[in-house]
Amino acid sequence: MPRTPYPYQRRVLHALLEEQRPVLLQAPTGAGKTLAALWPFLHAFRHDVQRPFPAQAIYSVPMRVLANQFFAEYHALTQALQLREHLQVTIQTGETPLDPEFHGDVVFATLDQTLSSLLGVPYSLSAARANLNVGAVLGSYLVFDEFHLFPYQATRTLFHLLQHLRPVVPFVLMTATFSRVMLEELGAVLDAHVEVVPPAEAQAIATRGGRPAKQRRFFTQAGPLVEPTAARSLLETHRRRTLAVLNTVGRAQLLYRTLVEAGARPVPWTQWVAEDEWRRLAEARDLDAAVQPLVARVTERLLDGRGPWVMLLHSRFLRAHRLVKEALLRHLWGPEGLQGEQPSLIVVATQVVEVGLDISAEVLHTELAPAAAVLQRAGRCARYPGEQGEVYVYPVPPDQRGQPNYAPYGQSRIERATVEASWQALQARHAAVVDFPQEQAIVDEAHAAQDRALLNELREGAARVWEFVAASVLEGERGARRDLIRDDAWANRTVLVYDAPDQTDEAPFGREGFSLHVGTLTRAFPTLQEQAATLGLDWALRALQVRQGPTDADPPVYLWLDVATPEDLAAAFLLAVHPRLAAYDPELGFRLAEPSDGHFRS
Repeated sequence: MPRTPYPYQRRVLHALLEEQRPVLLQAPTGAGKTLAALWPFLHAFRHDVQRPFPAQAIYSVPMRVLANQFFAEYHALTQALQLREHLQVTIQTGETPLDPEFHGDVVFATLDQTLSSLLGVPYSLSAARANLNVGAVLGSYLVFDEFHLFPYQATRTLFHLLQHLRPVVPFVLMTATFSRVMLEELGAVLDAHVEVVPPAEAQAIATRGGRPAKQRRFFTQAGPLVEPTAARSLLETHRRRTLAVLNTVGRAQLLYRTLVEAGARPVPWTQWVAEDEWRRLAEARDLDAAVQPLVARVTERLLDGRGPWVMLLHSRFLRAHRLVKEALLRHLWGPEGLQGEQPSLIVVATQVVEVGLDISAEVLHTELAPAAAVLQRAGRCARYPGEQGEVYVYPVPPDQRGQPNYAPYGQSRIERATVEASWQALQARHAAVVDFPQEQAIVDEAHAAQDRALLNELREGAARVWEFVAASVLEGERGARRDLIRDDAWANRTVLVYDAPDQTDEAPFGREGFSLHVGTLTRAFPTLQEQAATLGLDWALRALQVRQGPTDADPPVYLWLDVATPEDLAAAFLLAVHPRLAAYDPELGFRLAEPSDGHFRS
């Protein structure tokens, strides 16, 4: 190995290879938990171990940005271990489907890809070839990272499947934010080795080699982050690297605009990168090579200009724009970038930066969320040894009924109680330094009740889960994915900015759209209708219907039908908004129900 392993990493290896027990791992940010999970596999790969261990590892994460990060990071690791000529590292996500049959020795995949493959309904293969991936997953060493971010359906499915796979499939579940209740209950059910890095060992890791420990001080604020007074406070606390994280895209866009009005300079992406450059990037096969010249140019201009600059990052940007912004952040705020000159930059973002970006801000401003999410966001502040950071937590603004608008959290009574308990735990530590033991205490105070209720629900729902598993594995019922993996996608609709014709032979599926929750569309629907009437447009929203041609030999007919009621939104799977009723640019991203000149098209 490139360095002496930490004691907890040795304990994880011993549990998996010698005791043949699965592992539940909780370790602080930057303590090497990913390497701890992969080291047993790499050790078995390089050496003859007494007991057999799978010759393939599948590393599953909840988000594609995490898969991209780990793929890049551990491709370099295998080179450092001189395994490059023997160990094939691949990636399989919906956005980067480079290993649909899981041929790699180490496969970094999104949870959806792994779980759908295990259940015999892979997103990446036809029904006739689905059994290939069932065998691949069953024959592999499985790592499930950032477990707290898994959707409820996937958590429930894994809870039941892993109990039965435990005797034959070695696995690790890990996150930095397990509650004690979750660790103890899962450890007992799975007969797993529970590894929580002890405080003294966590401190020794943080100060290894004489490095000063990193330190974050937390503050709770009185009013919402989107208020103008909060924006002015944000500018006052800004040094060189400030990150603001909001719970919704709309509020992130609002704060961005408020900061610009208060004097921050927007990064002018439209001026600095020409449209044909964005187009070439979107079509590039080697994205890393295509992105780097743009990142270098933007960095140079940020350093030449006077800040503070402000940049927005959320899920409603075109893929090319999002990739360049993420690459710029890693370049400026990553371990290597911090060694050089730093522009004065404020980044306003949503949960897309919560995990997966190896960056470090000096100051973090965040809206209230469940404690696990707040602490994950805090992991992007003072991330590296010796750094001193400040974390400011703000209450959320009220909704139309005057109640705290916890969206997208707080969709049930127990979730709201978790967010409220998180606020109380954070208020109790106002102005205090929060280290790893304190983070564990906050998670326990905030999440114990919800985790206990979740575990009870998981146990009680066994019969129904196995009905769906049987339909999936035995009958290839792909609709079971909704109940076994996630139903989030069923609550979202893809929206194209598109001159939708009444009828066409052209399939619109190659166009890049934006994913919006049905609730967001329903709330915007009356406004869209009013705007269409004011502008004299024939339609506002249209939904796609696919119908068979006159005979079976004829191609399908694609019909775009006007959305007349909110119920039509729920029934649609692909929508088009009139180009005059939406706006888009690389600075703000997509805005629904914002009248424009209609220049942008998907």
